[in-house]
Amino acid sequence: MNRAGVAEQLSAALRDDASAGALLLGLLGSGRRTALQEALATLPPTTRRFSVSGTEFASSIPYGALMFLVSGVDPTLLASAQGVLRGMGEVFAASGARPVVVLENTALIDAASCNALAQLAAQGSISLVPICERMEEVPTDIAGLVRSGDMARVEVSPLTPAEAGEVLAADLGSPLSRPASARLWRDGEGNLEGLRLLARDCVASGKLRLAEGHWILAPGTMPLDGHFAARIRVRLAGLGERERLLLDVLAVRGETSVAALNAAGFGPALDGLHAAGHVVRSQRDPGRVEPSNAMVRQVLCAVLDGEQHRLLAAMVQEDPEPFAAARLVAATAREMLDGGNASAAAAFLQERREAGELPESLWHEAPQVCADLLRTEVQALRTAGRSRQAVLMVHTLLARLETGADTADAPAATLEEVRLLAADLAFKAGPLEDGAGPGQSAGDSGPAAGPPFPAHRWPDDGLRIAEQACRAREWALGERQQEAAEAVRLLVRDILSHRAAGVLDEVLPPDRMGIVVDALMTVFLALGEWDTTAQLARALQDEADASPDGAAAAALVLGSLSALGADTGSALLQATPALRQLEAWGPPDQRAALAALTAHCLADQDRPQEAAELLVGLRDGLAVGHPVLAWAVEFFSALTVANLHSAHAACNRLMALADSMAESGRTLLEAHTLAAALRLGEFAAAGRLSGVLGRVQGPLAGELRQLADAVVAEDGQAVETALERIASMGYRMFAEETGNRLYSFLSAGEIRNLTRHLARTEHDRSASGRLPGDATGADPGPDELSAHLAVLTRRERQVASNVVEGLSNAEIAKRGGVSVRTVEGHLYQVYSKLNVRSRTELAQLLSQPATDGVVA
Repeated sequence: MNRAGVAEQLSAALRDDASAGALLLGLLGSGRRTALQEALATLPPTTRRFSVSGTEFASSIPYGALMFLVSGVDPTLLASAQGVLRGMGEVFAASGARPVVVLENTALIDAASCNALAQLAAQGSISLVPICERMEEVPTDIAGLVRSGDMARVEVSPLTPAEAGEVLAADLGSPLSRPASARLWRDGEGNLEGLRLLARDCVASGKLRLAEGHWILAPGTMPLDGHFAARIRVRLAGLGERERLLLDVLAVRGETSVAALNAAGFGPALDGLHAAGHVVRSQRDPGRVEPSNAMVRQVLCAVLDGEQHRLLAAMVQEDPEPFAAARLVAATAREMLDGGNASAAAAFLQERREAGELPESLWHEAPQVCADLLRTEVQALRTAGRSRQAVLMVHTLLARLETGADTADAPAATLEEVRLLAADLAFKAGPLEDGAGPGQSAGDSGPAAGPPFPAHRWPDDGLRIAEQACRAREWALGERQQEAAEAVRLLVRDILSHRAAGVLDEVLPPDRMGIVVDALMTVFLALGEWDTTAQLARALQDEADASPDGAAAAALVLGSLSALGADTGSALLQATPALRQLEAWGPPDQRAALAALTAHCLADQDRPQEAAELLVGLRDGLAVGHPVLAWAVEFFSALTVANLHSAHAACNRLMALADSMAESGRTLLEAHTLAAALRLGEFAAAGRLSGVLGRVQGPLAGELRQLADAVVAEDGQAVETALERIASMGYRMFAEETGNRLYSFLSAGEIRNLTRHLARTEHDRSASGRLPGDATGADPGPDELSAHLAVLTRRERQVASNVVEGLSNAEIAKRGGVSVRTVEGHLYQVYSKLNVRSRTELAQLLSQPATDGVVA
């Protein structure tokens, strides 16, 4: 529940005469005290408030916590418990309206005091508000009131990553990139107070830095000498000696087997740490545990020397020495990668391998450890811009595992895991030049032949889902969209089934889930199911463990959808912070795609200099790499060229891109590229586009083919109808008038009809929330101002509506992020089309209803 909801629920319970009060649960620093203060502020000013807090001294004295009240009781009533209860009731009654009693440090409140307060609350003499971190801390008598329903239970949940981002944006004055807010949320344990302390430390140390209006994470470790680290040390100081020793052991060893810890005599200490939330079960292996917070591990390890490391690690005998060494190497490399030091992580792993700490035999003896190491090294190499090296490494490893060279036969699950990683990497980085990619035959490298689900026995269901999602991605980008649609429908059903059974995290751990989500987003995007694609992307953005490249993939998808929907303002809100974060660290192919998208949006927003600077910095989008990202780089670069230079130059680039997509078998990407060239005036491509779309399935493909055929026939009415349908499916950019040479086929009446349709559908989509509003505000539809607006372009409608609001040209320019001269140009077109001469006449005209045909 959010902070406002907690305060409202508390206030309602305290105002309810039939309620005994409210139990307030929440971690220290979660904002629970703020919520209580807000709730108390809603009570009548005459309501008295009492604070009762347990202490070591008073905990052994009957009524010790209530001594200040007992002293005011008639001495003749102190001889019995009932007399004491009656006397305290009289004391509370003398205060007027039913008072509120806030209870803290409940573990140190004596039983007699708890019993008396519970009875007084049950009688309606007081409103009792115990504050605890967990239900286990609630005194027995008060817990009975909660179980019976007489006392409300109000829980302050930890902040979500999204809430953390909002809080920090308000505190720091600028928004944070998604990875930045997620990392701070995770290390701050969703705790409001800890989050703010950690953010302050990160700003002071330079770990958080401001880049063009957005806070991003800089490479390097989190600060270990600030207020948040000191807070961790204070909290750990309250642990028992054995619990603290165990936490030191886990900090040094990383993930450790529960069985081994029990065998070493750490069972009771482990139970205590787990109950307090200091350790959690590993997502990769539920039979292992690790510190719940990476910051805790770093704080503890920072004060240990080499000899202490060795002694602590030796306290638990778990695996043969190579296993333990490999696990520690994996944890260290992952820590480097999480800190943005991708090159250092890759170099560290290479050094450890050359030192003999990661022998090939481990693939048979400890396959899960080796799989984790491999995934970490692949991600490090990709982030460092060395994707080709990653492909070669995985290809070589897979060949050895499949042939048994230099190692014993690897388990089937290990082989499938490596094959999955190899196939996904081959897609994202490009296959090797000497034939089929790793783990697949030449016949499977393009749109595959054969049944949608070939006979195969997978070691586990998660591998099946991931492999089939990757295969569906290939089908969707080729010519088998219907089979891809059926495949993902079944896969989504399986995923939802696992989630309902509560085993989804085990079936699809984070690394594997990342592959699945990336593949599904690509499929849904290719199929034109843009709302589903957006839902997946937003879910990926909300993941607390989202890496910079995972968050960037989601931002790229959402930004592209907004841009294709002619909402470049919203696209910039997605793309800009993600791009700034990737400029600090992240895969070059994602960075290039986001830069191209941002350049296109800036050009559309009349910010040509910024767009040109980004365009100059881009490399050739056709370089070997992720096919969709490579396509996006060149596609959006061409659209930017059309805005900044000439449509002819843009068409040349688009036609070259279409040829490249045709050669690689990416039929759907070829079709979208040809369609964009057609919009910019390459009408000779209409016949080729129609032929390509004849091999592609899906509703959007059908409408684009209708458009291509209409262009071949030079049928203006058919062109208008096709553009209206395409716009209704979300591809609004294709039907917008600015730079659209297809309008040359339309008569004046057809242009008016199409413009009116665009205004109406944009208003409907904005009202339904399916697309975010433009950066300059929601584009008003005909019903909001006047049907006269139907003859204006989207940008002109926005300027006109701003004028009606009473904004000056400078204010309109500031709101839209454009120059005053650009606003003046749009306003000139508005005056000309509507035949008015001043702002006053414009406001008067738009306040009146218009009928079709009024404007010539």
